[in-house]
Amino acid sequence: FQLYANLNRYKHEYESLRRGGFKILLLKGNIFVAARFLKEEAILLMTSMEEEEKEVCINLAVLGNQWRMPKETLFGESIKAYHAKKEVRVILPGHTGYLVKLDDSM
Repeated sequence: FQLYANLNRYKHEYESLRRGGFKILLLKGNIFVAARFLKEEAILLMTSMEEEEKEVCINLAVLGNQWRMPKETLFGESIKAYHAKKEVRVILPGHTGYLVKLDDSM
């Protein structure tokens, strides 16, 4: 129940989840990464149904602005990520889902 309560709260808290654009950023094997975004706000959904952790490369430049991956998800889980040029490399554990509000580095 708490998961759905949090998701509902985020839907009301973040305008991009209500009316932002939608873009699939990565669909590879059992890994799916998508974004809901506005000019001033971007939220990533990252899911992995892989058995083991995988490193994925996500091109954030297609969302505009200079977005950066934060150190934690909206649920407070830490994220292993590092930036390389206009992309970010993320270590996704197997059977994991993350909801992340990107930081605007501008």
